[in-house]
Amino acid sequence: MSMENKKKDPPPTGGNPAHVRKRKEMAQKIPDREIYPGKTVRELEAESRSIVDLIYIEDFAKGVSTAYKDERCAHPRQFIRAHPDGSEDLILYNLVSEEEIVLQRLAEPGKGKRSYLLQDPRYLTYVQQLQENDGK
Repeated sequence: MSMENKKKDPPPTGGNPAHVRKRKEMAQKIPDREIYPGKTVRELEAESRSIVDLIYIEDFAKGVSTAYKDERCAHPRQFIRAHPDGSEDLILYNLVSEEEIVLQRLAEPGKGKRSYLLQDPRYLTYVQQLQENDGK
C-alpha cells in the first residue's frame, strides 16, 4: 500500500486495546476539561440543565404546557407536550393548519419525564409567589 493510500484509508483501530483504553481516558477527561473561562464541560452541562429546569418550572407554575423533542419523536413534526400536571402526550404539529394532533398519551399525571420538577423547592416557591401576586 502506498503512503498516499494509507493517508486516505487509515487502518481500523476499534479493536486495538491500546486505542480503546486511550478513548476511555479521553472520554473521562473531557467533562472535566475547561472549555469556557473558569468552567468545565461538566459544570456547563449542569448549569444548562438547571436553566432548562427553571424554564419548565416557570411554565408549569403558570399552567403552561411546554413542547420538546426527544428520542420518542419518530417524525420531524412530532413533539412531546409536557403538561403542568406532570403528564405527557406525543403530538403531531400540522404546519398548514397550525393544529396539534394528540397521537398518544405517553405518561399519566405525575409520571412524565419532567414531573420531578413538581416537587422541586424552586417550583413550590414560584407557585407561592404567583399566588401572592394574584392576591394583591
